[in-house]
Amino acid sequence: MNDQITFQLFLTLWIVAMTAIYFTSKPSNYTRWMWLAGPVVALLPFFLPESATVFGEPILLPDVAAMIPVDREASYLNLIAIIYWIGVAVSLFGVVRRYLTLRRIKKSSIPKRVNGNTWYELPEAVNGHGAFSFFNWIFLPSLENDELRNCMYEHEAVHVAKKHSWDIAFVSVLRVVFWFNPFIALMRKGLKECHEFEADTKTAQLVGDTNYANALVSNAFGLKTIMPIVHPFGSVSNIKSRLTMLHSSKSPRLAWLWMIALCASFLSFQACTKSDARTSD
Repeated sequence: MNDQITFQLFLTLWIVAMTAIYFTSKPSNYTRWMWLAGPVVALLPFFLPESATVFGEPILLPDVAAMIPVDREASYLNLIAIIYWIGVAVSLFGVVRRYLTLRRIKKSSIPKRVNGNTWYELPEAVNGHGAFSFFNWIFLPSLENDELRNCMYEHEAVHVAKKHSWDIAFVSVLRVVFWFNPFIALMRKGLKECHEFEADTKTAQLVGDTNYANALVSNAFGLKTIMPIVHPFGSVSNIKSRLTMLHSSKSPRLAWLWMIALCASFLSFQACTKSDARTSD
C-alpha cells in the first residue's frame, strides 16, 4: 500500500512540475524524454533490492491498511478491488473502441503512393478531421492544393519517424491502469504538445517558416475534434501556441537539474522505507 501511494504522489508531483516547465519555457528535443522519465523513475523502487544500502534515518509512511479494523478489512479491500477493476475495464474499452474506429477509417480510406511514400486518403465522411497519423499510418484529406497536402504529409511523417505514437500508447496504458489519477491526462497533453513542436520545427525547416505557418492556419479552422490516440495536423485549440513556439527562444535551462533532484529525493526516500521494512522484519 505504501509503495502504491508513494508512486501516485511522485507521478503526480512530476506531472505538475513538468506542466509548470511547459508554461515557462519552450519545449526542446529533451522535453519529451523528461515527460517519460517520471513514470519510469516512479516504477524503479518496485525493483529495488530489499538489501539496498541507504544513509540517514528511515522514514515510513503510515500503513493505511493497519488503521482499518480486522473484521472490516477484507470487505473494504474487496470493494476497492471491484471498483478498481470496473474502472480498468471502462478505460480499456475506450482505448479499444478508438483503435477499432481507426481500423474502420483505414479500411474505408484509399491508399495512395507518391514518390515511394504511402498514405491514406480519407473518405468524405471523415474529411473534416484533417490530417492525422497513428504509428505508421498517415491519413490525409482529399485536397486539390498539393502544397498544403505536402506540408501535412511532411508533418505526419515526422511523427512516424520519431515514433511518437509509442509515447501515447505508453500513456494510454498508464491511464488504463491508473484511471483514478486525473493528472495523467495532463501528461498526455504535454507529451502531444512536445510531439507537435518537434514535428512543426522539422517541417518548417523543409517547407519554410512562412509556408508552414500559412498551412497551419488555413487547415486549422473548420476541423472537428479527433480522438486523443492520434496526432492531428492542426486544430484551433493549439494553433496559437504552436505558432508562438515556432518563433520562441525560451528554453528549459534549469529543468533538468530540478528533475534530477526530484528523482534523487524520491529514490532515496523509497530506499529508506524499504530499508526500514527490512530491519523491522
